[in-house]
Parts: sequence; structure tokens; C-alpha cells
Amino acid sequence: MERKDWQTAYDVLNRAWKKQPTGEVAGVLGQTERKLGKCAAAIEHLTFALNEPAPDREPDALVRVSEWIEDCKQRVSRLVVACSRDGAEIVIDGNSVGISPLQREVLVDPGDHNVEARSRGIVISRATLTAEAGREHKLELLAAPEAPTRPISTPPRPTESGTKDDSERPSFVPAYLGGGVALAAGM
Repeated sequence: MERKDWQTAYDVLNRAWKKQPTGEVAGVLGQTERKLGKCAAAIEHLTFALNEPAPDREPDALVRVSEWIEDCKQRVSRLVVACSRDGAEIVIDGNSVGISPLQREVLVDPGDHNVEARSRGIVISRATLTAEAGREHKLELLAAPEAPTRPISTPPRPTESGTKDDSERPSFVPAYLGGGVALAAGM
């Protein structure tokens, strides 16, 4: 099959996977991803297929799928990501991979990858990494400490004369006016 045909098959299978993730779809999708060089995704889908019960599966199919997984493992990079702020969302190439501290390594295909740590949807640290096949890469994202959650009060501003700014003090004008209106009304 030509690469264009594999890409078309991938597009169809990926839509099927998103609609209904089954072992059968995962297996064929994983094979297709392997042919396209998307080995990190292939490992995920082939492992899913391997672990799904399938009563009519041929015994040699398990061996074949296991071999494909091992082949793909040689062609990916293992990424260990740490973040100085626990609870940050870790995002690789726009896809969330978990919350720090991550309890697992992340498999990525060789090439450049954008890695971010996010807190409340805001990027707090970012790095770019060039992953190499068959290697483990360790990356630590350093984030600034979280800002205090309560507002910090500021002292009154001095005026030109060096005294406190009167604009910060409450005005008694409404009270005087209110009292004057009450007196005029005969209360």
C-alpha cells in the first residue's frame, strides 16, 4: 500500500477509535500507525488491543502484536518529565499527558516536541526538546512559585506635601446631605 493509502486508512480508523474504542479498531489502527512511523501512538493502541479480550483471536496474533510493540519501542523516545510545581498539567505538543508529578514516562516519536506545564490553563513553564529514537530524555520544567491567593493591601499613597492621600478616606458628604434633607423635610 502507498503512504497516501495508509494515511487515508489512519484517518478513517482514528475517527472510528474516537467513536468507539474497541480492541479490534485499536489493533488495526496500531498497525496503520506503525506503517506511518507514528510508533508512540502505535504502542498505545497495540497494547490496548493486546489487553482486550477477543475470543475468536488467533493465538499467533498475540505473538505478532507483541513483536510489533517491541519493534515500535526501538523507534520511540522515552520522556521523563518533572515539574517544580506539583499539580501542574503537563502538555506535550498540545496534548495533555497528566498532572505533575507524572508517575510514568511518556513515549514520543523522534523529532522536536513542545513541552509545557500549565496551571489553571496558563502556561507556567515551557521547553522544546529534540527526541532521539531509543533514548530516554529527562526534562525538568521550572515554574515560578504560585502567587498568593489573597490580595496584598497597599499603604495609603503620600501626597505632594508628604501626608496621607485624603482620597483614600471615606467621605462624609452623603451623610451631611442626607441629614440636611431630613431637616428640610421636617423630620
